[in-house]
Amino acid sequence: MSPAAVSLVYCGRIDTPEWYLGGVLHDHPFVELLVVYAGTLAIRSGGQEVLAHAGDLVYYPADTQHIENVEGPRRPELIYVGIKPPFREVRPLLTHDVAGRVRVLAGWLVEEAAATTRHGTDLTSALLAAILAEHGRCLEAPLTGLADRVRSWMRDHLAEPVALADLARIASLSPAYLIRSFKRATGRTPMEELRHLRLEAARDILVTTALPLKAVASRVGISDEQHLSKMFRRQFGAPPGSYRPRVVPVRDKRRN
Repeated sequence: MSPAAVSLVYCGRIDTPEWYLGGVLHDHPFVELLVVYAGTLAIRSGGQEVLAHAGDLVYYPADTQHIENVEGPRRPELIYVGIKPPFREVRPLLTHDVAGRVRVLAGWLVEEAAATTRHGTDLTSALLAAILAEHGRCLEAPLTGLADRVRSWMRDHLAEPVALADLARIASLSPAYLIRSFKRATGRTPMEELRHLRLEAARDILVTTALPLKAVASRVGISDEQHLSKMFRRQFGAPPGSYRPRVVPVRDKRRN
């Protein structure tokens, strides 16, 4: 999609719950982009069902049926943007505004779209082009740095209770988008990676100390020694005790 070749159909901000009650399946002869600022939306479009959280971007191609409904107790807040002509570029239904730029630009776009001056019209076109370009950059954002940042935080908090929501907050991503992005970068989900790091740390402790298994489990955030033993066998194919250093008794030469 060339940003210079598109124009704005409409845009607006929604922060009232009444708009979402009884969502109806519908489509448009143009592209629509939703920029989610708060709350969660259950999205169904093109045979896909996803949850859109704060910071997510929802992309509906032209003539594609879709429906949105509220998910959870918090009132959703979003900006919607209609874009023509009805180009057919393939983009994912859901991505994330990694740097927060789309959210800033969309807010500015809504303000400028209400202007009646020629300057406002020109600026509106420029903002729309910037939103589309930034949306494309979000799709191409490198994932390695994200995975490294989350993994580093995990290592610093192995002994603590950690939930997916904690990792999503650190990454400034929605939980769903974090799972997809992290798995693309590492081959594991964030919680699978956390479990892997905990077991590697437990193995290192077993090799280098004489701590009892209960203390080892506590140090790496695993509930008890039985759970640790079970996880250990599953990941390494051997019990924790097999990693204890073997002490070879020294013979007393005076008895010879």
